[in-house]
Amino acid sequence: MEGKLLDNIFGVFELDLPKDLGQMEDYIKFILPKIKPWGSSLNDENLWQSGRWMEIQGNDAWDKSFVHIFMPDGEYLIFDNGVLTRRAWRKIGNSLMLDEIKNTILYDVEYINDNFLILRQNGLDRYFVLGKESFVRKIKFDWLTAMDELYNVYRYNSKFSMWAMFLFILLIIFFGWLYM
Repeated sequence: MEGKLLDNIFGVFELDLPKDLGQMEDYIKFILPKIKPWGSSLNDENLWQSGRWMEIQGNDAWDKSFVHIFMPDGEYLIFDNGVLTRRAWRKIGNSLMLDEIKNTILYDVEYINDNFLILRQNGLDRYFVLGKESFVRKIKFDWLTAMDELYNVYRYNSKFSMWAMFLFILLIIFFGWLYM
């Protein structure tokens, strides 16, 4: 009985990612509002420039291995299974303009950290999700594992906040009991 009571009390601190949200884009829409406070910005250039980013595609059979590198001079390198294409990028506030084959597309930065660079096409709910190459290879190109890792940002930060609040309430109760 005591074990079940403790499981119920501390179960409040468990934050599981729902497994039935649908496609990767649905997971992104669910997770992004929860993790935005803990993301960086484009101003932290060491975090995203010159690094090797791989596309995280929302399907189970990735047939291509796109590597993206944003060089500090505005050159945008895309390797499609090792074949190089050169393009350009420009930073505008917290957005990136990426030259594509026929168009230049404005992407708003939704989230950046050590493992993720998530862009949303301006005006649309179309996401361009990149992960550090070493991270993407470590998770074996599994987009659902990537979403779980992204959700860990919320999970870990929220647990710390909940534990801090729990301890604060215990201190209030303790001091209230002392001075009664």
